[in-house]
Amino acid sequence: STAYIYVKRIDFQEFYRGLALLKPFKIDKIVIDLYSHGGAIFDAMAMGAIITEQIKNGKIVVINARGLVASAGLIILVSGSEGYRYIDQDSMIMFHELSVFEYMSFKSVTDKEEEARVLRLVQDKINSYITTRSKISSKDLSDKIKRREFWLSAQDAIRFGFADALIQ
Repeated sequence: STAYIYVKRIDFQEFYRGLALLKPFKIDKIVIDLYSHGGAIFDAMAMGAIITEQIKNGKIVVINARGLVASAGLIILVSGSEGYRYIDQDSMIMFHELSVFEYMSFKSVTDKEEEARVLRLVQDKINSYITTRSKISSKDLSDKIKRREFWLSAQDAIRFGFADALIQ
């Protein structure tokens, strides 16, 4: 049987609770309708890991991207089962480098250098996750997101391998 999940917020705990409700049932396909303005990167990585685990356990995970799939939402989209990652023809994808908001923060040069090292480590991990599940190279992705947002139409998302086909 098939289970349907709607993901708007990138929230690992909410996603995990939703999947936990399915455990008593024999589910062989999970369909995720995805609309996202983005969100917490570590929640998205954890959600991607759970999706990957479902696939390894023999389930098909369908992703239907609708409207906007931004930032951390791209991680969810590329996590679906290969061949089952769909996008609505009028949808848009947006991805960018990690960003940090600080208000009234005082840090030393050493603090900022360490923060930059950690942010680069995380960004490289995210880029690697995306590039191993798509057709874009790590260098190309990195070049496209440096200091700007990378916007794609549905057709471009398919061309880059973030999605497999349009929703019919």
